[in-house]
Amino acid sequence: MKLSKAERIRTAVAVAFNAAIVLITVYCVLTFFVRGGSGNMEVVGPVAFRYFTVDSNILVAVASLFVAVFGTVKLVTGREYPEWVRIFKFVGTVAVMLTFLTVAVFLGFIYGFKAMFVDINLFLHLLTPLAALFTLWIAEAGVRIRPAFFALGVLPMILYGAVYLSMVVFAEKWEDFYHLANGGKWWVSVLIMLAATALIALGTGSMANVISGKKQGK
Repeated sequence: MKLSKAERIRTAVAVAFNAAIVLITVYCVLTFFVRGGSGNMEVVGPVAFRYFTVDSNILVAVASLFVAVFGTVKLVTGREYPEWVRIFKFVGTVAVMLTFLTVAVFLGFIYGFKAMFVDINLFLHLLTPLAALFTLWIAEAGVRIRPAFFALGVLPMILYGAVYLSMVVFAEKWEDFYHLANGGKWWVSVLIMLAATALIALGTGSMANVISGKKQGK
């Protein structure tokens, strides 16, 4: 299938942005091992992987790698992104948007917004999430995400939340750096995070489909 000029430009932008997400994330992760993190994540080495911020950025970076690869294929052959790539990027985008919104409405008021956006935190908490959302909605528009797959957007939070609560509340081996233990009422935090993530997934997926429908003239 031959791509229109507008579609080629949009796909090229998607490839460029997603490649940038991959490179920036690699840089940020390596920074934790070379000189340590900053702001609310002043840790060195593998301890960085305890943070959902880091894990969600790695997740979306892996998804972005696939988008960049299949976007290049699309430029050459005209073949659309496989559905699973679109779904993978959706799941990663929901994860980093949860990171961004948690910082914007909660953690920023606890640690201070300067700490949340200093140094590599600017990428991890702000720029990468917004870049992922932009590419999912605009640059990668075309393949609709079946609403049945929206629930997958909650999966990373559920998996991380299970580990976090196990280590913070039950095993008491991690500091409660996300302040979710809530004085013993951790189940309240669980309900809030589940509801918030579900809303992010619903909103992100629905808007992606609305824009994709317009691109297809539907």
